[in-house]
Amino acid sequence: FPVTITRAENIKMSNCYLESNTGDGADVFNNDRFEMTGCYVWNNGVKGIQMQSSDFGTVTGNIIKNNVAQGISVNSGTYNVIVGNVFQNNTLAAELMSSNYTTLVGNTFQNNTRAYNNSAAINSTIIGNTDYNNANPSEDAGTGTTLISTANVQSKIKTELNVSNTLITQTIIPDANNTYDLGSTTRYWRDLYLSNPTYRDWE
Repeated sequence: FPVTITRAENIKMSNCYLESNTGDGADVFNNDRFEMTGCYVWNNGVKGIQMQSSDFGTVTGNIIKNNVAQGISVNSGTYNVIVGNVFQNNTLAAELMSSNYTTLVGNTFQNNTRAYNNSAAINSTIIGNTDYNNANPSEDAGTGTTLISTANVQSKIKTELNVSNTLITQTIIPDANNTYDLGSTTRYWRDLYLSNPTYRDWE
């Protein structure tokens, strides 16, 4: 059976297993300051974690995988933080649905049908997540979204990151051949430093 927490405050779950339920792994309704850390949430028949009308929650350091629908769904809550989790093989890893001021930070999204959907959320902050080998692109178009340095390791690098002093720690590969440019006809890179001779196409 799933864990259901309703109308509570300051509930903490840690180092737990929420697996193989026919429905959700955990249902969190109308809670304040809910915390889940270090849990394994997998193989559930619908959602891994559902947070609805809950505020100031923190979901951190969990492994959330193989859930039939969403890995986590945040619906109608405010100031919830999802940080440092691993999402694998979910249909939609993270859904921010009608939520406000949700922060999605430092998560790894791998082999999901889609990493996250932020299109119905308001004022989300999405920072420093790794998007690896997911079948479809994430949707970032929520009102007031702040999107910073979301790296897509094998697909695209998101444009207009507006960051400085960023160190890239993985190979950068575009998601289509012979399609994208570095710079433009009016904005040039000054110098290019390379360690080995390289093929150049000046056309």
